[in-house]
Amino acid sequence: MHCDGNVSPGGVPVAQVYDLLSTERGLKVAFRKLEEIRSAIVWWTDPAEPPALLAKGEVAMASGFNGRFFAAANGERAPLA
Repeated sequence: MHCDGNVSPGGVPVAQVYDLLSTERGLKVAFRKLEEIRSAIVWWTDPAEPPALLAKGEVAMASGFNGRFFAAANGERAPLA
């Protein structure tokens, strides 16, 4: 999980994010933010899912394996942008 963007808007300077996350308070801040966005999170179990979810418009952004996105965008001509 990449928390920089999730914690920074809470008033923590980007340069201090990792210091904060190494504390109990920092973990509470991060998990509180995850709780806020919980209903918008889509979990995947098959590596082919992230590019497919993007192509179908079911998600606005995704993380996954770069080869899967490359194949979807180039080989399958999926509308990924």
